[in-house]
Amino acid sequence: MNLLRSLKSWRTVAAVVGLLVIAGIAIVVYSRMNAPETGVAEDQQLVSVRRGDLIDQVSVSGTVSFPERENMTFGSDGVVEDVLVTEGKRVSAGDVIATLDAETVARLEREVTEARVDLRDAEKALEDFLKPATDLAVAQARQQVVDAEAALQNALDGLDAVANPDTLAVEDMEAKVAAAANSVNDAEKALEDARKPASALAIAQAEKNVKDAEKALSDLLERPTELELAQAADKVARADSAAKAAGDALDDYVDNAQRTVREAERNLANAVGDYSASQREWASRLDAAQDAVDDSGKAYSDIFMRWLGISLPASELNTDYEAALDEFGADLDTLFDSSNSGDILGNRGALPADDPETRWNETQVAIWLNFGRTDLTPTCEADSLPTSGVCIEHEFRVAGEAYRKAVDDKARADADSGKALAAAESAIDSAKDALDKATEPLDDPVRAVELESAYNVANELLAEAKEEQNDLTDDADPLTVARKQADIEVA
Repeated sequence: MNLLRSLKSWRTVAAVVGLLVIAGIAIVVYSRMNAPETGVAEDQQLVSVRRGDLIDQVSVSGTVSFPERENMTFGSDGVVEDVLVTEGKRVSAGDVIATLDAETVARLEREVTEARVDLRDAEKALEDFLKPATDLAVAQARQQVVDAEAALQNALDGLDAVANPDTLAVEDMEAKVAAAANSVNDAEKALEDARKPASALAIAQAEKNVKDAEKALSDLLERPTELELAQAADKVARADSAAKAAGDALDDYVDNAQRTVREAERNLANAVGDYSASQREWASRLDAAQDAVDDSGKAYSDIFMRWLGISLPASELNTDYEAALDEFGADLDTLFDSSNSGDILGNRGALPADDPETRWNETQVAIWLNFGRTDLTPTCEADSLPTSGVCIEHEFRVAGEAYRKAVDDKARADADSGKALAAAESAIDSAKDALDKATEPLDDPVRAVELESAYNVANELLAEAKEEQNDLTDDADPLTVARKQADIEVA
């Protein structure tokens, strides 16, 4: 059943296709039969139908431009010697595509060297500028200021002379104008002589110039001998040694001068400090010595008051007690004779009144003789004191000797203080003189300028020696050879 149905379906499809083919043929036949016999319209074109690709072309006119272009330059003027690539060749970053000629390269290398030297000089100048100014630099700067002021004054004088010329100046200018005119005449005559045919002497001189130029070129191209190289190296070594010695001498001079000044300043400060310390020390000693004099003097005065009732100010104290007693007319044996004790009290047993005619106090003496609780010995030797009681003279002797010793110590302290302070002041004066002498090289740096000049000359000689050595050791560069050859052509 299914098969039959399928067959019926295929038959139906075939019938439909057949009908469509017949209809298409009919349409084509009809179209051809009804087509106009006069052809196509003016704006139409017959095109035969064929199989293939449909191509649509557009023609335009214009200029082709590349989206990326690179301009290449050497960064400096010169002549291109070699081009190492061809048109259309692919290159990468860093590839060498062209080179300059040897003369341009030599010139550029020389400019680079000069730029490096200028950079080094600028860095050195910057370094010198940032350094603290030395006394020598200050002195040189002052000298430059003086020179500049003198140059300014000379310029002003010259301007004044031009603005207000005197007769002598005008005559001098006229003489210079006449000399210039003579020079022009001489130059014109020399030009006229040069246009004349060359003489035998001029030809000979020209031939000599040619030979000299050829020899200079030959010397340039020849390699130096071992002896010449050794001599050049020895000259450089000696020049370097001389430059170092000159530099060391300059540095030593400046360092020694500054070190001497610092040492002198330190010595002056120490001398001033020693003087201040000596003042304080001796002031303390003198105060102590004066205290000893005051204390011993009071104790000594108290002895006179105690035994004799005599009040003595410090100005009347005599270190010699015996002389003091003699001056007062006081005899200790007489005044303190114990056998007279009863007679001193008188008939009524009363103490005697003080006699204004005597320096001592009779009442004080009577009290000791009649009411003293110890045995009194008026006088005695220093090595023979009584075994009991009191020796009055011994107390005077001990107090007087103590007072004399304090006075003597004070006098010695005064003398020693004066000597010590005078020595300290002398040390300060000596230190000041030494400082003034030490600053002389810095205040008047003539020697330093001489040493610096010697150092500069030595460095110039060293540079010349190195240049001569380089001329021997370096191969002749193309630029120098070209110049020598040009000299030959000129000759």
